[in-house]
Amino acid sequence: MGFRRGGIGVILAGAFALLLMARGAFPLEEKVLNVAGERVRIVRDEFGVPHIFAGTIKGLYFGFGYAIAQDRLVQMEKFRRAAKGKTAEIYGEEGLEHDKQVRILGYTDDERRAQFEELDYEMQVAFEAYADGVNAYIKERLEEGRLPEWFERMGITPLPWDVTDSVAIIQMMARRFGGWDGGELRNLRILQYLKARFGDEETVKKIFDDLLFRNDPDSPVTVPPEESPAKPSKGGEAGAEPVNFRAAWEMAFDPDLLRRAEMISEAVAAKRFEEMLGFPVKFGSYAWVVSGERTASGAPILVGGPQMASGTPSIVCEAHLSGPYGNVIGMTFAGVPLILIGHNDHLAWTTTSGIGDLTDIYMEKLDPNNKYRYFYKGRYREMEKRVELIYVKGRERPVEITVCRTVHGPVVEWDLRNNVAFSKRMSYWGRELDTVVAIYGFNKARTIEEFAEYAEYITTSHNFFCATIDGDIGYW
Repeated sequence: MGFRRGGIGVILAGAFALLLMARGAFPLEEKVLNVAGERVRIVRDEFGVPHIFAGTIKGLYFGFGYAIAQDRLVQMEKFRRAAKGKTAEIYGEEGLEHDKQVRILGYTDDERRAQFEELDYEMQVAFEAYADGVNAYIKERLEEGRLPEWFERMGITPLPWDVTDSVAIIQMMARRFGGWDGGELRNLRILQYLKARFGDEETVKKIFDDLLFRNDPDSPVTVPPEESPAKPSKGGEAGAEPVNFRAAWEMAFDPDLLRRAEMISEAVAAKRFEEMLGFPVKFGSYAWVVSGERTASGAPILVGGPQMASGTPSIVCEAHLSGPYGNVIGMTFAGVPLILIGHNDHLAWTTTSGIGDLTDIYMEKLDPNNKYRYFYKGRYREMEKRVELIYVKGRERPVEITVCRTVHGPVVEWDLRNNVAFSKRMSYWGRELDTVVAIYGFNKARTIEEFAEYAEYITTSHNFFCATIDGDIGYW
């Protein structure tokens, strides 16, 4: 990672012109809100993009929440239900497997609130004001009897927006676009199948190595190996080992392999369900930044293509905030009180997913007399355990699941025949909101050095690209 100094230049001139125009040159539609005595303006341009003007953080983010709720209230409801594992309440059985996975891998609302309370005071004010803005819009629509038709069709009324809803969506999106894993459990299932099919260890290992590359030398990288300060990979190494090849091999073949295959089918069904909700299942973002030394104008050029599939509505929406720190405009997710990719008066930035492996799967040896006890550092310990109730449309009683955690993380699968459980350790566990600190900082950063300081807080796997109005460029 690093950045390069450049000469004075002008970046994204057309977009900055849009900011100037948005200050009142063409108010095609305007809404004025009274926020604790402060006058907050929401001006929509010819594309319907909201431009919010306020003198305080509270007023600015109240207007932000109100404007996004105007445009995306249905999408916000879908996002928060998906993020909290509550889709089955409205979609029935179709959403059950998705909700189970979210409850197992996610947090409780108490945990989300505790993480929110670790943010600094200004960010807490922004989140709470955003929620207040959303709720002001919901209240208006309820009083007028003009909720979007989707709510009536689903037979629900939107509950008040809570800061934990925004926290849950941020955590969901951070993991979706930057929380990649190495597919260890998938690899283990493949290995067990090969063992059952061929039997001989050496034959199986050769087939396994052919199927699963540890490193693909033909896969392009952001920084070419010859230019990277990091030690270049040797390339071509095979044998992506699951958990541990020897330990996996020595496990008795599980005759319940069909059940494991069904679990894969359930995961596929959950992914299809997410696609129906509007989440992308294919990725392929790109970005590039060019120094002013290599452009005709002498100014740097930044291009970002965050590929997140197409749909109606789009998974992202646009907004412009004009407040105490000046202007920032760009894209966000409905329910997230941040401009995630965009530019302010001083710099522009974009991002792509890094596809780094940030998780590990641990095989936990279980107490033969109690599956909720596991061996760790010389003795059996109690798993952290709670019961989650998933309400399913069409069922009289909720589905009850037991969610367990070890010191490594959530228990994602059990193999009681071999007396083991599999837990998932995530490097970003409990720290997804550090990304909020980073991106909130990007929104108001003025120099490449400030941007670099905030980039250190990103906990998931991403590439970030930045160019400033002073001509500096950087990549992290």
